[in-house]
Amino acid sequence: MPHNSGCNHGFDQEQRELLRKRFRLLVLLGAVFVPFFSLVDFIYYPEYWDQFLGCRLQIAGVCASLYLADRSRLGGQWIIGAGLTVFYMVGICITWMIISVNSHGTPYYAGLTLLFVGFCVIIPYETIRLAFHVGALYLIYLAALALFGDSGNIRLFIVQNVFMLATVAILLVASFHDFRRRRKEYCLRSELDAARRQLREYASVLEERVAESEANYATVVNNADVAIFVQDDGIISFPNPRTAEILGCDCNIRNRGGFVDFVQEEERPRVIEAYRKASEEKGVVNIDSVPLKRPDGSELLVAVTVVMIDWHGKKALLHFVRDISERRRLEAELLQARKMEAIGTLAGGIAHDINNILHIITGYVHLIKTRQGDGTGYLAKISDAADRASAIVRQLLLYSRKAESRKEVIDVNEHIVTVCGLIERTIPRMVTIELRLQDGLGRILADPVQFEQIVMNLAVNARDAMPNGGTLFIETCGVVVSGEKARYPDLESGRYIRIRVTDTGCGMDEVTRSRIFDPFFTTKEAGKGTGLGLANVYGIVKKHGGYIYCASSLGKGTSFSIFLPVADEDARSGGEPGSVTVAQESRDIPGAVSGTVLLVDDEPSILEVEKEILEANDYSVHTASSGEEALEVFESRKGGVDVVILDLNMPGMGGYRCLEELKKRDPEVRVIIATGYSGHSKEKNLLAAGASEVIHKPFQINEILSIIRRLQGQGR
Repeated sequence: MPHNSGCNHGFDQEQRELLRKRFRLLVLLGAVFVPFFSLVDFIYYPEYWDQFLGCRLQIAGVCASLYLADRSRLGGQWIIGAGLTVFYMVGICITWMIISVNSHGTPYYAGLTLLFVGFCVIIPYETIRLAFHVGALYLIYLAALALFGDSGNIRLFIVQNVFMLATVAILLVASFHDFRRRRKEYCLRSELDAARRQLREYASVLEERVAESEANYATVVNNADVAIFVQDDGIISFPNPRTAEILGCDCNIRNRGGFVDFVQEEERPRVIEAYRKASEEKGVVNIDSVPLKRPDGSELLVAVTVVMIDWHGKKALLHFVRDISERRRLEAELLQARKMEAIGTLAGGIAHDINNILHIITGYVHLIKTRQGDGTGYLAKISDAADRASAIVRQLLLYSRKAESRKEVIDVNEHIVTVCGLIERTIPRMVTIELRLQDGLGRILADPVQFEQIVMNLAVNARDAMPNGGTLFIETCGVVVSGEKARYPDLESGRYIRIRVTDTGCGMDEVTRSRIFDPFFTTKEAGKGTGLGLANVYGIVKKHGGYIYCASSLGKGTSFSIFLPVADEDARSGGEPGSVTVAQESRDIPGAVSGTVLLVDDEPSILEVEKEILEANDYSVHTASSGEEALEVFESRKGGVDVVILDLNMPGMGGYRCLEELKKRDPEVRVIIATGYSGHSKEKNLLAAGASEVIHKPFQINEILSIIRRLQGQGR
C-alpha cells in the first residue's frame, strides 16, 4: 500500500545512514582492539608474537585510515564496503592465527566468535545479510582449516565450533527481532509525525475558521433585529446592541438584573414557569405576548424564546426577545377589518332570512285576525318561524364574536349543509355549489362556529378565484391513517374526516402556494383583502388537532384538504371537559307539578306572557320588574318561593347583583338565569355565584317547565 511503501522507503534511507555510522564505529573498534589483543599473543604464543603483531598493526592502520577518511567525507557511503572488507580481513587474520598455532584449544576461537558477535551486534543489517556475511567468513575459515590445518583433537574442534555457531545463531535471532522492532518503531514514528503535521494543519485551519465564525457571529448578532442575551444566575450577560434598545437601558445592562425585572408584575409568574420548563425539559420554550415595563415608564409587548444552554461550565438561559407591539396593533386592526368584511358578507343573506321569517309571522297573525275558527295551526307555524329567527340571531352573535364558543361533538355533514345555505346567498349565481358528502361518517370534537368559519373562508376564496363562474365542490369522506404516511406525512395514525374544498378557478403557482398560510399575504388588490383568511383557517385547523394541505396549479383550480380527527367515545358521550351544559332534556319529575315562582324581568310583555303560561301549568306566580323589587317580594314571602326566574340585563342593580343578594338571604334558593345573551365565561361565573341553571331567550315552554320541575324535585 502507498503508506507502507513510503514507510519502507524512509526506513531504508535511515538504515543506510545508520549503517554508515555503525561501520565507522566498527573500523574504530578494529583500530583500537586489534593491536590491543597482541597481549594474548605475547602470553600464549610468544614465538609468534612478532608475526602476529605485524599483521595486527597493519589491520589497525587500515581501520584508522578508513575512520579518518570517512570523517573527512561527510555523508559518504563507501565506508560500508570498506568496513565489510575490514571484517573479512580481521576474520582471515584470526583464521591464519588459528592454523598457525595448530591447536583447537587456542583462545583465537574466542577472537573469531568475538568478531561475529561484534559484527552482528554493531551492524544493523537485515538478518539475511548478516547471515550471509557471517556464513561466508565461516566457510572461508572452514576451507582454510581443511586445506592447511591439522585435524588434531576433533572433539575440541566440534565443541569450539558448536559454541561459536550457537552464539552466532542466537545473535542472528536477536538481530532479526531487533530489525523488526526498529522497522516498526520507525513506521510508528513516521505515522506519529504525519499525524502531528496533520493535526497542526487542522489546528491552523480550525483557528482560521473559528476566527471567521466568530466574526460572522458577531456581525449577525450585533445587527440582529431581536434582542439576544444570556441570563446567568439571574443576571443579563453578553447582550447584543438590540437588547439595550428593547429593554430601554442606555447604561450597562449587567447592572439591571435579570429579564424578569423588566416584565410587568402580573406576567412574571408566566415567565418564571417558562424558565422552569426550559430547565427541566432542556428544550426551546416560546413565551408569547410578554408586556415589558421599561425604566423610562414606557411599555412594550414582546415575544420571547428561551433555550437552556451550557455557559462557562454551568446552566444558563439564552434569550431571543422580539418586539411585536407594532405587529400586534396591525393584527388587531386587520382582524377587525376581516371580521367586519365577513359580517358584511353575511348580512345580506341573514337579512333575507329574517325578512322571510317576519313575513311568515305577520302573515299568519293577519290570518288569525281576519279568519274565524281555530287558529292553532297558524300559531304552530308562527312558533316555528320564531325558532328559526332565534337560531339565526344566535348564529349572527357567534359569527360577530359577541358570544364565546366552545367545542362540542358535531356532525360534519350537517354543519356543511348549514353553512352552504349562507354561502349560496353570498356568491354569484354563475358559481355552482356541488356537495359530495359521504354517509356514515364519525363525528368530530370542534367549535361549530369556527368549523363553519373554515368552510366559509375557503368558499369566499374560491368565489374570488372564479370571477367568471365555475363549480365549487365540497366533499367529505372518512380516512384511516396507519403506517403508510407517504402522501400526508404530518398525520399521526388514527381515524380522520377529510373535508375537501375544490374550485375550478385560476389556480396558483408554486411560489404563491408556498405562502398562502402566511399572515397578511394576499394576491388581491389593495383594499380587497387582508391576507388573514387562510391564516385564520390554518390556525383553527391546528387548534383542533388537524392538518390542512393545498394542491393547486395555474389554470387548473385549487383544492384544500382538511383532516380533522374523529372524536373518541369519551368525547362523544361527555362533550368537551369543562363545558357547561345549558339546555337540559325535557322530562317530567313525579311529585313536582306545582309551586311558587318569582318572575323578575324589566319587560312587561315578557312578565305577562310567562306568568300566564306558568299559571296555566298550576304554578303560583309573583312578578317583579327590577332587582330591588324582586328582593322586596322575596323578603315578603319568607321562604315561600320555590324557584326564581331572573333576567340578567336589567336597569338598577341588574341580575347578577340581585342573584348575589338572593343567595345571601337564602343560600338554598333556586335561581334560573334567563338571558338573551351571555358568554361562556359569564355562564361559569353565574353558576359559580349560585345560579342553578342558565337558559337563553327565547326558550321553549317545555324547556323551562322541565328545569323548574327538576329543581323542585332536588329539594332544598
